[in-house]
Amino acid sequence: RLRHYADTLRVDLVVTTYGLLRLESERLGAVEWRHLILDEAQWIKNPASRTAKAAFALPGRHRLAVTGTPIENSLGDLWSLFQFVLPGFFGRHGAFERRYGAVFRNREPEALARLRERVRPFVLRRLKAEVATDLPPRTAIALRVPLLPEDRIWYLRIRDSVRRAVADRIAELGFER
Repeated sequence: RLRHYADTLRVDLVVTTYGLLRLESERLGAVEWRHLILDEAQWIKNPASRTAKAAFALPGRHRLAVTGTPIENSLGDLWSLFQFVLPGFFGRHGAFERRYGAVFRNREPEALARLRERVRPFVLRRLKAEVATDLPPRTAIALRVPLLPEDRIWYLRIRDSVRRAVADRIAELGFER
């Protein structure tokens, strides 16, 4: 854990996890950061989460959020990312949802085009086909680790219990496709 660094921080770079950001939000928030960079920024997509609130509260001059999925569950994901990068750009979350939520759900082409134009200057989007040549070849390593006899007994008990529970639930509710 990071301890007592608000007064003594004399480093060029701090790398932390979202878990520590959440746990140490008060201490991290006491530092005026020059640059704030969130990798895997989908961790802040739920603006009500403690992690997102901790990220929003960090003071810093320059902000960047990197994610492969800027919109995963709802348009609110986009609001949350922008709330970190450009606080206030879209106004309050509720107002944003009222203004753009139905537009997104109903796929209103003109309104979506206006929203796209509004965020375009701030979003760098590269498709997989564009970056595939930059990626190293995929490496897959299958490592089989045998269970100890006592662990195998517990594993099989749990597995069988879950299978029975699922089968009972399917029998109770029926199976629909």
